[in-house]
Order: sequence, then structure tokens, then C-alpha cells
Amino acid sequence: MMEELVKSSVEQLADAISLLQKSSDQMFKDIERLNAELAEVNGEMQDIMHYAEFATFNASEGYNIAKELKNVREKRRKIKDELDVLTFIQQTVKERKQQINGLSSIVKGVNVAKAKQENRIYKPRVRVEMFERLKSK
Repeated sequence: MMEELVKSSVEQLADAISLLQKSSDQMFKDIERLNAELAEVNGEMQDIMHYAEFATFNASEGYNIAKELKNVREKRRKIKDELDVLTFIQQTVKERKQQINGLSSIVKGVNVAKAKQENRIYKPRVRVEMFERLKSK
């Protein structure tokens, strides 16, 4: 029972570290994607504002332009809010990179220990004949 608990906690720790690494990798991809979306939305916003600057339109059309601009600004705000959180996490991860890499070495060490345990070979020291019976079976 105790062995199962220890094994379970070691596996849980390895899984948690692995998940942390995958999440960190995904976070960097998300930041890249959000930056691209932000650039796209900024371009949309500029297009709408320049259209409003150069076009002649009535009150109804002006309302529609303002509504479009508002929608784009709200979309931009959502992207920037998400980027703010991810950028903070990214900065913290960069500052703690050495500790995170240390966690990776824990997972590697656990895997090495498991591999050794699975391929264990015992060489008898004194009672050689006892183990020779095992070979004949």
C-alpha cells in the first residue's frame, strides 16, 4: 500500500511537471497568436477611422461606422487583456527558467530510476548455486 502511494505521488509530480512544461510551450504560442490577432484588429481599426475621415455619410451611416469601431475596440480590449495576463506569466517563467529547468531534471531522474528498476539484474555474492537453479527454470 505504501509503495503504491509513493509511486502514485512520484507519477503525479512527474505529470504535473510535464503539464507545466506543455502549458508553458502553449503559452508562448498563444502570445504569438494573440499578437498577430492584435495587429489584425489594429489594422481594422485604422481602416474604419480612415474611412470615417475621408468618406461623406449621413447620420445612419455614421452610427454604423461608430458601431463597427466600437465592436473592433471591444475585440481589441479582450485580446489585450488576455495578452496582459500571458505576458506577466511569460515574464515570470523567464525569470524562473533555471528553477523550471530543475523540475525537468526531476522528471528525467525519475525516468532513469524507473528504467533501472525495470532492468534490474542481481549478481549473487555467496550463494551462487541458489541462483543457478533460477536459470535452469
